[in-house]
Amino acid sequence: MVSVLERQSVTADEGERRALVELERLLSGDGGLFVLGRKDSNGEETVALPGVAVRLLRGVVHHLAQGHAITFFPLSERLTTQEAAEILNVSRPHVVKLLESGVIPFERVTVHRRIKPDDLLAYKQRRDAERRERLAEMARETDELGLYEVTIGPEDLEE
Repeated sequence: MVSVLERQSVTADEGERRALVELERLLSGDGGLFVLGRKDSNGEETVALPGVAVRLLRGVVHHLAQGHAITFFPLSERLTTQEAAEILNVSRPHVVKLLESGVIPFERVTVHRRIKPDDLLAYKQRRDAERRERLAEMARETDELGLYEVTIGPEDLEE
């Protein structure tokens, strides 16, 4: 079992993903009451899941069912540059450059740089939005130039 405090990424294998798809279907219902239960030698124990737990569970189940990895960390903690690099899917030296250039705020703890998860996620959202905007602009320009209608045959690839 993976502890949330270990910050390890969690993924589901193919069999688990099939079960997660079914669980996702159940969780995406009409938003009624969800009850979690277990049976042990002392009898049966059930508890109604609070709405916040159901919403979080829906998100986790959805991403795991899609084959994505999930990592939990409290937003109050500070991330290392390596952890930030893994979240952004870039190198650690690239993260250091972003920090030192002021793109992402950070604080120093002795000689180490630490990043607030909120600041890192805000940067990631800005970066991803800029990427989507640039990609849409490239697609529009390509369409305006009529390049989507160009057909390349094998003869065009010969030298």
